[in-house]
Amino acid sequence: ATPASPKSPPATKKSSTTSSPKNTKNLPTLISTYRLCLKGEIKITFRKRVRLARRTASEPRKDGRSRSGLAKSNFNFSLRYNIICYNQSMAKIMIVGTGNVGASIAYCLVNQRTSVDELILTDINNADAEGEVIDLKDTLTVSPSYLKIRSGTYKDAKNCEIIIITAGAPQKPGETRMDLLQKNAKIFKSMIKKIMDSDFNGIFLVVSNPMDVLTYLTWHYSGLPHEQVIGSGTVLDSSRLRQKLSEHLGIHPKSIHAYQVGEHGDTEFTLWSTANIGGKPLTNILDTKTRGEIENYVKNEAYEIINKKGATYYGIGACVTRIINSILDDEHRILPVSCYDDFAEVYNGYPAIVGKQGIVRRLDLNLTEEEGIKFQKSNNALKSALKEVL
Repeated sequence: ATPASPKSPPATKKSSTTSSPKNTKNLPTLISTYRLCLKGEIKITFRKRVRLARRTASEPRKDGRSRSGLAKSNFNFSLRYNIICYNQSMAKIMIVGTGNVGASIAYCLVNQRTSVDELILTDINNADAEGEVIDLKDTLTVSPSYLKIRSGTYKDAKNCEIIIITAGAPQKPGETRMDLLQKNAKIFKSMIKKIMDSDFNGIFLVVSNPMDVLTYLTWHYSGLPHEQVIGSGTVLDSSRLRQKLSEHLGIHPKSIHAYQVGEHGDTEFTLWSTANIGGKPLTNILDTKTRGEIENYVKNEAYEIINKKGATYYGIGACVTRIINSILDDEHRILPVSCYDDFAEVYNGYPAIVGKQGIVRRLDLNLTEEEGIKFQKSNNALKSALKEVL
């Protein structure tokens, strides 16, 4: 009698993951997924799983020989990849004003991986906007992102997710940000009306100086909810603060948590009561004199740059790109942007949660008595400026 054949193992369901390069059944699906990724319609994330199986000495080997000891060959490694796909909504944004600041923001957007699909540049000098478009397009073959870049008009604002405003008279050497107010307030009233006439209902991101006052005017003239009108605030100032502290302490600036708040200007100040590294308060590390020197340097750094090279634009370009990414990717990142203060009834730089809807909410921080006085002084300066134009 012939021996009974060994019972075959039950059939198992095939995994949707790829465990071996020899498995080519899912190749067409992978190729089509890859093509969608190139088009920017989806993003792909690879999660690697390593499974370790240990054979004991009592288990037979495939060749029938017995096992002795535990050698490296007694371990099997199974490497598997889970491919996770999710939809990525691509955005159209517009930059109004293609001077040094507007062009720097555009350059930062092109050279980072963002959710921006279309970038529109507009300026009162249309030739300048077109020139920037041509120059920026030359970077696309080597930049990490590929997006549509073109010049346009205010009529193109209708379907934009975000409009970044950098237009206005530039700050000259010896001129304060508030000196620009009268000139730029007139420009903004006409500009915001033209944008709103296109049925725009996205988010305004104001960068022009005096930024806090012009952000308030943008909200006032547009009629949009204040959550949808944001200023670049003290994001740049806080970046300068963290960099200066990094140089002084020898710690990476991303590991330093500290904010400049208030007006983006002469009355801004540092929230030392909340500043820390790894949870340790900086007030326990730096003495009063050192803190004062660092705070004054940060507050006046812009004037130093303007006196030496005429304008600041690299830092603000990177900071505005950080804000844009937080909005488009709904990151709920805490940034000291210029947002509406219900109590003071002004826009000022203050830590807030920034997401898809704009301002999710301002943080409720406990300020010291001294910080409270400085904050009130900064708000009073902003109110005085607003009275001059409203």
